[in-house]
Amino acid sequence: MIFSAKCEYAINAMLDLSISGAPSQPVQVRVIAGRAEIPEGFLEQIMADLRKAGLVESIRGAHGGYVLARAAEEINLADVIEAIDGPVTPGGCLRDSVDPSSGTSIAVIQDVWLDVRDCVMDVLSTMDLAHLREKLMRKRGASLASVTAEALATRP
Repeated sequence: MIFSAKCEYAINAMLDLSISGAPSQPVQVRVIAGRAEIPEGFLEQIMADLRKAGLVESIRGAHGGYVLARAAEEINLADVIEAIDGPVTPGGCLRDSVDPSSGTSIAVIQDVWLDVRDCVMDVLSTMDLAHLREKLMRKRGASLASVTAEALATRP
């Protein structure tokens, strides 16, 4: 199962917002793009998709930008992936035209792929942005407070 670069960028942007964004502190696309090394024009498209999916909100104005639409604990990887790449399928192996009760080898294999998809979705659905943020902080050896303070200090 491979996710697109667009999806990876979306996850990076959402993680950035979970660290440095707050309802009263929107983050501009150019700032996220710079920190996450994402082409700014491409990130604009991604943020539009995330906004349409109800995962981020855009704030207009000179100090505008984007904020998470819900708490980081309420947004999981499955939400982000499906907003960008659509439904999760294992390598495009699922077929629409297979009758699950047909007893053919294709139907049996289809059952296996459905089980794989369900297992992947279980993991993606339980992995929220808050959990990813904490894992990132541990790997970096920093606390959320210090990273948030650093991010806020580098804002224009």
